[in-house]
Amino acid sequence: MVGAVCSTHRAIAESVSQVILMPINSLLVLSAEFPAPWQTYIVDQGRDLSALGVKVGYVSTRRPAPEYFSQAILARAGGEFQTLFPPTAGDLGYLVLHPVQLVRMLRYLSRAKAGGLRGRVRRLVLIPSAARLIRLAKARNADLVHLHS
Repeated sequence: MVGAVCSTHRAIAESVSQVILMPINSLLVLSAEFPAPWQTYIVDQGRDLSALGVKVGYVSTRRPAPEYFSQAILARAGGEFQTLFPPTAGDLGYLVLHPVQLVRMLRYLSRAKAGGLRGRVRRLVLIPSAARLIRLAKARNADLVHLHS
């Protein structure tokens, strides 16, 4: 099965492990509005990494609109994915139980200049979703969160 892995994805997996200096056993792939029909490459990449022994999970910023939700892509991805929005009460609880992380997030936001006040408020609203991503990564023992735009 490993022989069927795309050479590009094999090279990515090997170089990531070398740069990070640790094996990647589990990763989360974060994408906007997964599973949409145009995201076949994300599933192909995940399958290739799975063939190399990496446990792959899929996370979406939010569910796509019903007309773009692809059951075919979801089936190819193993039938499951998580979303960051809307956050849950557990995500808010995580922030309460981890005040140091919350302070770090707020400090980062206070230094961000892009978008002015409106940009800061938009990022502030995303803090519970960031907590959700942290919780999902910990729950899956993910060594890496791989972001796709």
